[in-house]
Amino acid sequence: MPRLSALLRLLLESLSRLRDECGQTACELACLCGVGAACVIGGVAVSNAELGAEQLDAIFRDSLGRASGALVASGSVVATAGGTPMQVDGVVVRLAVVGTPAPVPLTDGASGLQVAYFDSAGFDSDLPFAARELSGDGDGFLEAGETAELTVRAADVGTGSPAFSPGARWTLEVRSPIGGVLSISRTTPAVLQTVNALP
Repeated sequence: MPRLSALLRLLLESLSRLRDECGQTACELACLCGVGAACVIGGVAVSNAELGAEQLDAIFRDSLGRASGALVASGSVVATAGGTPMQVDGVVVRLAVVGTPAPVPLTDGASGLQVAYFDSAGFDSDLPFAARELSGDGDGFLEAGETAELTVRAADVGTGSPAFSPGARWTLEVRSPIGGVLSISRTTPAVLQTVNALP
């Protein structure tokens, strides 16, 4: 912007000299001033566009940083069942992360993963779970390129009614301290096998 002001000042001084030396008419001078003003307005527009592009770039990088680290389900969800009549014992979910986030701790609690369960009969916002790395360096953190297995036992769901009931629709929410929430909704088969893949 200071360069544009200096350029306009130089243009006006040149116009003034031209008028004194060549006797240009007021109409010609007004046209030249109009061109100078257009240059200044164009410079301001370009300057604002550069500022807008910088702000857009900052927003994009921030959004990318937030998206990176989002948990995703990798493969089918598996429900294991047993007993007579057959009831779901537990649900196993394979997890991975998108992008190159900071490592996600595979521990239970505020600094690690948090798992919630809900269905039409109830809600449990803090489920215990077991987690183990399937592929990775074995450090207890889920990192880019690694997968982990998360197991939730039906007996640990405290909604007051049986969890993962046959024919029922339910949702597990897995929260990461870094990314967003992974929501996994499935319907338990009406007729259970010992191992049930829920695509």
